[in-house]
Amino acid sequence: MPSRRSSILLLISLTLAAPAGCGKKGPPLAPIVRVPDRVAGLTARRQGNEVLIRLTIPSTNANGLGPADIERVDIYAFT
Repeated sequence: MPSRRSSILLLISLTLAAPAGCGKKGPPLAPIVRVPDRVAGLTARRQGNEVLIRLTIPSTNANGLGPADIERVDIYAFT
């Protein structure tokens, strides 16, 4: 069983160390937005009643960091 003196020293040291781990002071930072880079090599070809679309999914985000954050690819048609 630890002595009363060692318990008090432990409590004091934890109390003094707690403010050191509270983080860096400064202005707030903007949230990180992960936007995929541009699609490359987009081609469309009509075959009868179908349109074949070929594209290259980007491997990085717009800020150059990777891998790209892509959940799905939406393609819209206008007739």
